[in-house]
Amino acid sequence: MLSYVDERRSKTGKLVVPEYGGATSSKGRAQLVGDNQGMPLKPIWVGHKAFCEQGIFIFRPGMIIAQADRYHDVTRVWVGRFTGEIQEIDENYVPMGVNNHILQFETLLEWRDNEQEFEEIAEWLQPIVKAAINKTHCYHCRHTHYAETDQH
Repeated sequence: MLSYVDERRSKTGKLVVPEYGGATSSKGRAQLVGDNQGMPLKPIWVGHKAFCEQGIFIFRPGMIIAQADRYHDVTRVWVGRFTGEIQEIDENYVPMGVNNHILQFETLLEWRDNEQEFEEIAEWLQPIVKAAINKTHCYHCRHTHYAETDQH
């Protein structure tokens, strides 16, 4: 299910990745970031706009990304661990607006709520998965859902 991890470099050249997402009346989407144990991190930047980045995190090998998509009552979740490998792409073949590298991930979970029970998810992944699902229901979300500075 991994669609695309929106990552970039900070002003100091560090790899960073955002938490973003929120919901409309029938759809929702979320991307959350956790440490190598799936626990919340402290963002280096926090924003408060709907459908934009709500937090920016320094991204390192071993860290966890959780992505969730919801359409009406069906939610899909993908969780992966960043392996630390970065595949460079020839800049002459990169589509407009796409960075010139691909981050490599190990898939830890692919889950659909209409096919599996929540309790089937590994216990250590449940907090980040639950936060991602909740964010897909947060109408016009303007806050982080999985960060040390959480407001939810």
